[in-house]
Amino acid sequence: MSALGTFAGSCPRGGRSWTLRFAVPAEGATDTLSYSVGSGARMTVNVNPGDSVAIKLTPNATRTREPVDRFVPPEGQGRGRVGPTSVLTTLPLRAVIDQGTEPQILRADVRLALSTIGGESGQCVLVGSSVNAYSYPNS
Repeated sequence: MSALGTFAGSCPRGGRSWTLRFAVPAEGATDTLSYSVGSGARMTVNVNPGDSVAIKLTPNATRTREPVDRFVPPEGQGRGRVGPTSVLTTLPLRAVIDQGTEPQILRADVRLALSTIGGESGQCVLVGSSVNAYSYPNS
């Protein structure tokens, strides 16, 4: 995924909005980024190598349900289990990143929400997130 680009964010506690940046590496190729936040309109932009796009997210806009976590510890330690929980997050970001380089098209479908739960002020924590990566022949 890092060949397509990276997401980096700043999530200051008490801030009215948080900024998430999608950046394409300087040695990469132009990406097409299509994204929407929550039920908002889909935006599509081309991001050239070395450039980035800022996406504004509103903190604590919704709740994301986190499932039961079954912790499998190293041998010799007791097993743990954490029940389901609900976490305040941003509205979910849905992004599709396409890079049409020869001889293939690379694509990543990203779904994520951000929170500061368990993190330091200014640190974004991914919650309810997934990434699916694909490669298609360019023919």
